[in-house]
Amino acid sequence: MADLLRNAARAFYELVLEDASGLSSTLTRELQLESVDADTMLIDWINELVYMIDAEQLVFATFHFDELGPSYLVARAQGEYLDPSRHQLKREVKAATYHMSYISETSRGLDARIILDV
Repeated sequence: MADLLRNAARAFYELVLEDASGLSSTLTRELQLESVDADTMLIDWINELVYMIDAEQLVFATFHFDELGPSYLVARAQGEYLDPSRHQLKREVKAATYHMSYISETSRGLDARIILDV
């Protein structure tokens, strides 16, 4: 699940930023989420990242999960403030939606789909 959350965050930043590869880890924030199940937690996770961009102008490069259960997480996110000279926004994401979103277990691991409202 930790890898799924990390990969979902990377994919989110690839959609939002022109170049997400150059993000640095100059500050750390603790993120805590409590959800009803894993599917909802994935949506809540992306929505937390949307909130951090919109409200605090923060983007994150790395994530370390100190606690991770089926319906809760505590993560240390390392990143930086958006810098207009280095970070160009490619598109604005309003929210991750529940419509057609899922997590399923396959022989290769977890598979997920998230639909974003842009």
